[in-house]
Amino acid sequence: MSLRKNIYYWKCDSPQSEDDKRSLYFKDKYNIPGIEQHVKDACSEYFGDAAASVKAAGCDGNHFAYIVSRPEGKYFFRADSGSSQDEYMLAEAVFMKLTADAGLPVPELYHTDISMERHPLRYQIMALAEGQALNYFHKNGSLDLDSIASQLGEILRRLHSIKLDGFGFMNTDELKKGNTICLDYAYKDYFYNCLDRHLFYLESKSLLASCDIADIKAVFKDNESLLKLEFGSLVHRDMALWNVLGFRERITAVIDWDDAVSGDPADDIGMLGCFYDSEFIEQLLLSYDPEAKLGASFRRRITLHTLRNMLWKTMIRDYMGYFERDSEFFLINSENKSSLKDFTLGKLFAALNELRRA
Repeated sequence: MSLRKNIYYWKCDSPQSEDDKRSLYFKDKYNIPGIEQHVKDACSEYFGDAAASVKAAGCDGNHFAYIVSRPEGKYFFRADSGSSQDEYMLAEAVFMKLTADAGLPVPELYHTDISMERHPLRYQIMALAEGQALNYFHKNGSLDLDSIASQLGEILRRLHSIKLDGFGFMNTDELKKGNTICLDYAYKDYFYNCLDRHLFYLESKSLLASCDIADIKAVFKDNESLLKLEFGSLVHRDMALWNVLGFRERITAVIDWDDAVSGDPADDIGMLGCFYDSEFIEQLLLSYDPEAKLGASFRRRITLHTLRNMLWKTMIRDYMGYFERDSEFFLINSENKSSLKDFTLGKLFAALNELRRA
């Protein structure tokens, strides 16, 4: 059974407990006894010998990441904990192939194994892309933001030209039969998945007042016509500088496709608006929409998706303890280091107020 039915964002809405999510997200997950040996065993099986060394990437996130060194070169090994029945790595492989076939920068994927028949994890082995996460350069202030925004705009424009059947997450049950269709019939169905749960949490934790909840519901209702999409586009759904590799002025790969869906192109840009300032977004739009054909309704959809994404982001940042993390945490940069909580709520209310005014 495809676990992502009625899910809006897996990291927030999966059936795993909050305690399990916390235990498997931060860097100390690499201390789980035996995990490195499982990685070595899986690599030895795939490559046909034991001549490989593995080193933990040591990054936060939903997956275990390792650099695999062999005589012929280096590889990237990515695995989940095997603690849920989610098989979305199958969909990731399809999305990565579609992206690669479109000539876009994505690591070459060599192997995906979700069987858990020989190793207690689901995993992928892929090429190790050049460079490092652009968030590294952003945090130290050396990133060429204009150049990266322009390149990212071009990548997203071409990515969003890839059309898919249905909306939301890909149906992994159908995928195993050879059918690449998604779980929701209408985009509005996907957009509203888990909304009541997100709003209830935010109100119960006094992160939003009841009047704000009412306003959010009202602006979503008022803008439902913008959700009537004829077809879905391939949307990454976790577009941020930690999921883009390269150098200070050049992109080499877009990674982490485990949240990709068939959806609204404005969602990827709205997601970027959750993290970065308007100057970055405007520079991106110059290459995404060079002839300025998309107009006011597309920009409104961007804001609509920024608000929708900030709801689950505020929720997960609260219960995962992001607001208490120190400056080494990947989310912390010069724009939010004084208070990630204030920055988060500021982004949420900026989007809400923009929609309220219109």
